[in-house]
Amino acid sequence: MRHEYRPAIPPPPQPYRPQVLDHLGLVAGMFEALGITEVIDRATKQAPEMRIVTAGHAVQAMVLNGLGFLNHQLSLVPHFFQHKPLSRLIAPGMQARHLHDDTRGRALDTLYDFGVTALYGLIAATAATRAVGADAHVQPSRYDEFSCRWPVSQHAAS
Repeated sequence: MRHEYRPAIPPPPQPYRPQVLDHLGLVAGMFEALGITEVIDRATKQAPEMRIVTAGHAVQAMVLNGLGFLNHQLSLVPHFFQHKPLSRLIAPGMQARHLHDDTRGRALDTLYDFGVTALYGLIAATAATRAVGADAHVQPSRYDEFSCRWPVSQHAAS
């Protein structure tokens, strides 16, 4: 009976590929912390189990693309996300090929059908409530969407 004096050889390490998030990780974290994606999906009646990319995820992808891929054609959005960890930035299982023109166009149509001004009010109220705390009462001001101005109070006009 012969004894083995050499230690066992450890298995080779799993290959890894570093992925740089830069500022996109901060922006994606703020989307999650403020609940912007969830507000968009709830308001526009999106069912995440029915689609790969919901309207909220598409908006988040467009914002991230706009912050990192300037002066390029919008048809190149999948190329921008090609080497980014989308499962960490946006949603698990998300791939760059899912963010094509049709996906982004359907998301923008969905936002328009709901009403962008009303949706922005919901996002702002939810973000303010999350930032200040659950006890805060947030009442969005009335915004005149036709003149694109905030109403002037009577005290300020005097």
